[in-house]
Formats: sequence, C-alpha cells, structure tokens
Amino acid sequence: MAWIRQMRWQCCPDDNLSRVIMDISKATLNLDLNAGVRATQEGTSGALSIGKRIAQTLEADIAYSFTVVAVAAGNVATLTHSTGMVAQTTGFPSIEDGDGKDVEGSPLLVSTGEAVLAVLLVAPDSNAGTVAVVGADLTESPSGTLRPGGFLLLGQPGATAVGSGSTMGMTFSTAYDRVHVFVLARAVA
Repeated sequence: MAWIRQMRWQCCPDDNLSRVIMDISKATLNLDLNAGVRATQEGTSGALSIGKRIAQTLEADIAYSFTVVAVAAGNVATLTHSTGMVAQTTGFPSIEDGDGKDVEGSPLLVSTGEAVLAVLLVAPDSNAGTVAVVGADLTESPSGTLRPGGFLLLGQPGATAVGSGSTMGMTFSTAYDRVHVFVLARAVA
C-alpha cells in the first residue's frame, strides 16, 4: 500500500509565515488525495482514478505561525485562539513566535474576535514520537495524533468567531520533538 501526500500552503513563498511581512491578498487551502487504480482481476480492464481535490479560497486577514519543541516527554503547549498566545501548560516546552502577534508583528484583534479558518500542524520526519492534538474547537473539537512526518489540517472556511476560552492543546510523547503550526483566521465583530 502506498500513501501519497501532496499539500500546498499558498499564502506566502516561504513556509515560515511568522517572519514574512505581507498583506494577505490571497489565501487558499488546497488538499489533494488521489490514486490511479488499474484492475488486476481476470475479465476486467481499464483504469480508474479515485480521490478528491479540495480547494477553498479563504477570506483571511490574520495569519500567524509558531513552533513548539518539547524539552521532555509529557510537555504540553496550549494555543488560545482568540489571542494567538501559546502557553506552557505542562512542563517547559520551548515556544517560538507564540506571542499573539500576526505575521506583520501586530497584536491579534482580540477586541473584535477571531474566526479560525484553517489550522495546519506539521510534525517533521525527524520527530521520534507522537504529538496528541486535543480541543481544536473547529467543527466539534476534532483531535488527532501527529506521527513523525505527518500533518493535521483543520479547515472551516465558513467559521464564526471562536470564544475567548477556545484552545488547542499539543501533548508531546517524546523529548526534543517539534510541531510547526500555521493559522489563517478572520477578524469578526
């Protein structure tokens, strides 16, 4: 069995959104999962393509990213969606760019609220363990487990404002593993 992954984060030419100064003029979410199938049973012929392409244009005016590195197994970091702040919940994970500022260095628009449109979490191939993601508060609070080289994409293009207590926790099973998180959102009244 072969797994094929293709993902593009089309907001900037650089995956490190937190260091790019820009106005968001086009934000898209693309996900392709396709496979070509050829019949192998006797009496059958032809090829079939199965899969789905999802392409959404997101009306985002907030973009931010951060990286969390576990210093020990069991470290937990928590993102509060309404502020963009990332906190050390359990242990002392290292948090880079979790200061509640967007890619232009401006504080998130906490007074008006934020609608989270898409969250992409990526675990590098070099990770040794898993990262459990819980309470994402997008579409009935999905959760998932990131394995080395894996990603978790949560998309909700028609999102409404998240509550001030809306959070997403990341629990690391192994020391020195990391997760990169990218968020596209929209300010709402």
